[in-house]
Amino acid sequence: MDPEIPQPAPPPGGPPQRPPNVGRGALIAGAAHMLARASGLIRDIVFTAIFGAGAMADAYFAAFRVPHLFRELLAEGTLSNVFIPLFAEVEEGEGRRAAWALANAILGCLLVLLGLLTIGIFLLAEPFVLLVASGYADDPDKLALTAWLTRLFSPFLVGISIAALFGGMLNVRGKFFLPTLAPALLNVFIIAGCLMGEQWSALTGTPAIGAVALAATLSGLFTAAVQYPALRKTGFRFRPVLRRHPALGRVAKFVGAAMVGIVVVQFNLLVETQMASTMGDGPVTYLMMGFRLVQLPMSVVSGSVAVASLAALSVSVARSDMKEAQGILSRAMEMNDLLVLPAAVGLFLLADPLVALCFERGAFTAVDTAM
Repeated sequence: MDPEIPQPAPPPGGPPQRPPNVGRGALIAGAAHMLARASGLIRDIVFTAIFGAGAMADAYFAAFRVPHLFRELLAEGTLSNVFIPLFAEVEEGEGRRAAWALANAILGCLLVLLGLLTIGIFLLAEPFVLLVASGYADDPDKLALTAWLTRLFSPFLVGISIAALFGGMLNVRGKFFLPTLAPALLNVFIIAGCLMGEQWSALTGTPAIGAVALAATLSGLFTAAVQYPALRKTGFRFRPVLRRHPALGRVAKFVGAAMVGIVVVQFNLLVETQMASTMGDGPVTYLMMGFRLVQLPMSVVSGSVAVASLAALSVSVARSDMKEAQGILSRAMEMNDLLVLPAAVGLFLLADPLVALCFERGAFTAVDTAM
């Protein structure tokens, strides 16, 4: 086991570390988001060309909705947004060693929780499917397929949640490109799973869509793995612990408040999927593909600005420089509005040709484009 790398004390009277620059950070994160979203678009093109918008695709997206719900609550949504400011505050006030101790304490608790959730999803796959897509109860074959895919997806939460915390720590260090690009591994793995579906089916005797679900699950672990070397260079060692940390109570307190906003969004998506699941084969996939196109500018612009501004805001607030924090927030909102509003108008006006250009090939027909 490697010893903890001691961190030198800051020079007395030296200037405090400046927070990450929002504009520069947003550009770096935006470039990574562009690459990640480009791979995501290729992923969706390959997926729809092979599987179309039928029962198998619907089963896949409904199954993925189960771990995705907890992913937003525990990883890339609530916990990350709470952890990054607290991590920055502890590092600023107590030093980097204390920040690493906090990270490992949170990882210890998180791994226990994720382990229980993974077991719960695996054992209760069918009830979870009915929670997100009760309409499948009228089609036993579709329900069984979705439950099977849900079990394949169940370990996905562990890798992607650890990756989210790793990415947050790198963001506070001013490193945005790798944490933003790392999720592109999900897309690469899914593309590979789509292309290897026939071989999977011949080898296992199960539907080809299973290869895609397994590939997505493996991608979560790889997303965490590729970020760890960069984090290790900054002094962090992955040593989760199960002992009380003074800041854990604050994490629990703020997670409850932050979860409200995430729950509202997830509830909306849950209602949409429930309604679509009662409308036969296709509507769940139509909703997902439409949302994916809307997510392109939302992720590249809003996601990039949010990643950069959250890291910068966290450092400014940790230093109690509220004037600087207000300026960072104002610049972030201006950058976001300047780019997102025109994108929304463009998506509305060009919906038909965009869907046809992106998805209308192979098993995805002109009827699917119209829907």
